[in-house]
Amino acid sequence: MDLCTLSTVKALLGIEDEVVLHDHVLQHLISAASRQIERYLDRTVLTGTYTEYFSVETGASTFAVKAYPVTSVTSVKT
Repeated sequence: MDLCTLSTVKALLGIEDEVVLHDHVLQHLISAASRQIERYLDRTVLTGTYTEYFSVETGASTFAVKAYPVTSVTSVKT
């Protein structure tokens, strides 16, 4: 998922045209930048539903999730 919208980027760049010939290029750059930011942070930024799998050592009482903050947990299985 992208971290901003095409309309936001166009507004920030001062592009006022309703239809821009290069909207697809801007959208591609937005998507690429969003992926790079999440890759750099090594985590998911946007709210969503995610599934994570862990190999937890016996006796471990904590583990770190990549998608945080966690607002709810559907299930935990061992």
